[in-house]
Amino acid sequence: MHNKFYDDIKKIDKFIRIENPTIDDAKELCKYLKFENYSKYVFQELRNPLWVELFQKIDFFSVVPDPIEDSENPGYFSFPRWWAGEYLAKLASQYPGIVRDVALDLETENSRAIKTMLDAILHIPPDLASQTVTSFERWSRTRFVHAMIIAYEMGHVMDYLSREGYFEAALEILRVITEPYPIKEQYREGTILAGSRHDIYWLRKALFESTTLLVTENSLGVVDVIESRLVESIDMEVHPEVYDEDDFKNHSYWRLNIDPDLDSDYRQDIKNMLVNVMLKAYYQACDRQLPEVSTYIEKYLVSEYAIFRRVAVHLLRLFGDQFTDLVERAYLLNKEEGKLAFRSEFERFLESQFGNFSTEIQHEILQDIYNAKNEDWFVERMDRLIEANPDRFVGKSREEKEESYIAEIRFRELYRFQNFLSGEYLDDFMRWEKEYKSPEPIIEGVVTVTEDDGPPLPFTEESVGDYSVEEIVRVLIDYSPPPDSGMRFETRTRLGRVLEVDVAKRCDEYSINTLLFKDEEIRFVYHSFLFSGLENAIKAEKRFDMDAILDLAEYLVQLDEDPFEKQDYEPSLESAKRAIAGFLEAFLRTKEPYLSGEQVEQIGKILKGLLWIEEANLELRKEIDVPSGFDPRTMSLGDDPATQSLNSIRGQAMHALITVSYTHLTLPTKRIV
Repeated sequence: MHNKFYDDIKKIDKFIRIENPTIDDAKELCKYLKFENYSKYVFQELRNPLWVELFQKIDFFSVVPDPIEDSENPGYFSFPRWWAGEYLAKLASQYPGIVRDVALDLETENSRAIKTMLDAILHIPPDLASQTVTSFERWSRTRFVHAMIIAYEMGHVMDYLSREGYFEAALEILRVITEPYPIKEQYREGTILAGSRHDIYWLRKALFESTTLLVTENSLGVVDVIESRLVESIDMEVHPEVYDEDDFKNHSYWRLNIDPDLDSDYRQDIKNMLVNVMLKAYYQACDRQLPEVSTYIEKYLVSEYAIFRRVAVHLLRLFGDQFTDLVERAYLLNKEEGKLAFRSEFERFLESQFGNFSTEIQHEILQDIYNAKNEDWFVERMDRLIEANPDRFVGKSREEKEESYIAEIRFRELYRFQNFLSGEYLDDFMRWEKEYKSPEPIIEGVVTVTEDDGPPLPFTEESVGDYSVEEIVRVLIDYSPPPDSGMRFETRTRLGRVLEVDVAKRCDEYSINTLLFKDEEIRFVYHSFLFSGLENAIKAEKRFDMDAILDLAEYLVQLDEDPFEKQDYEPSLESAKRAIAGFLEAFLRTKEPYLSGEQVEQIGKILKGLLWIEEANLELRKEIDVPSGFDPRTMSLGDDPATQSLNSIRGQAMHALITVSYTHLTLPTKRIV
């Protein structure tokens, strides 16, 4: 066998040295190329480009190695290199027509071969490259497309065609890679979510890196593609235990904050990635003052899908001066939903566009502030706060304390509109300005949680600021959800979101009181949102003391057991550790991580602990109920080993470890201030 190999190599070398090969030479050589070791040798040594046309004539480029299943690990596949394709890719600029023809005919489940073909397409003229796009959908729907960086490579072709002015072909690639695909939610029976056939990490990178020119030069073309895909994604999802089909359209809880710059929790959600691309396209369209945008916003304001109504209000908040005729209509159509479903976004819309409202609407908004004292929710909150902390309110009698509370709340609300106040409103504001501290700017981290979202909470986003950190911790320990609250509201999670927003606002207070959260009675759901809030504060470029925070993180990472009986789907100890990993990664990526050498060492210990965590949800693909028309072999989201490693606690910890290693080398002892 050994002698035969070398005898064959001698024969192959004779073919490689032929200066003017014939079709018969190509046929003879191909007898050897069906063996991988010979194929590798030939195409690594072959330099003569004349073989390309001969191989094409005998249809050799259509012979692509299939994926190979690991006999010892069923379900795991390797993807052999397509040596002939790599040879063609090297010579693509000399034979662009052949590259196009091979691409149009290429049918394979070997994702590595598809990647090779995409590399070749980048080296042929754009008119020919644009013709190959008709194959992209076929490649995108292959069984193992998630196993390689196909979406990212297709993104490169999309960017190439955009730079050359072939926008329709680029839009077709965008349509292909953003196709939603149903996946079964692991922990909720019967729930179907919108995912992607592609590896979600590389899809996100493609959308972030390769759409810049396309959204600039063909903004509304991008909007049309993404809008269609977003509707498909929402319609695809099934939440039998919570919503019926129409009800789900009218909810957008999955988008915690509409602003793409605050996207911190959407790494696995194709719907949120689509919203990000859509908004960036709209920003470009509005910057260029394209008149057609008005039609889109007008349509969105009355859309049956809540997410589009929110997009419309967000665009009017930022660009309302271009669409003054729609600003007032947006208020009238959304004032009730805005106050209840996405309060912080709606309040910012009112704040930024108050000057564009009519005098009547301005008066209505201000009167709503003054009339709030008559609302049940206002009275209940006031009673609860005064009874719990009577000494914190000005006045001796109960009546005086209530008047003080009402005045301070009104002052906080009027503060946003101070440049437009007159008459009694201005007089009140100027008087209260001398008595009360100016409110801090709102950090947009998550959607506001209000009393109307479910069973009453001990505090809401509006009232939590009236509590000290110590009082908040005591409330978290003592709180028990109502027995009939059900999964829909997930009340501890709702309370955790309130905590998250408050932590981002008052990170200094929380940072020096973090060890209060070391209490063994505090459930880990609150630790998860504590670290998420600190991460949001970092992204808002706030600085705070790290000592107690690192002590708490080290304590939590060392814990092995979760002793609490959780409400359905309540974040667990594992979630808290994931939040710690995300927080550390975000902190260490700041331009100047203000750390002492001792803190760097402590972070290293924490990351070492995170790297040894065995995550319960890292499992192989399971049998699932497949909707009609979809392939059960690929109906999953990010469950291949590569994606799991990137998006796991250990993956985030590894990213942070690399960063802290650099910090330690460059700043071993110096504290940056």
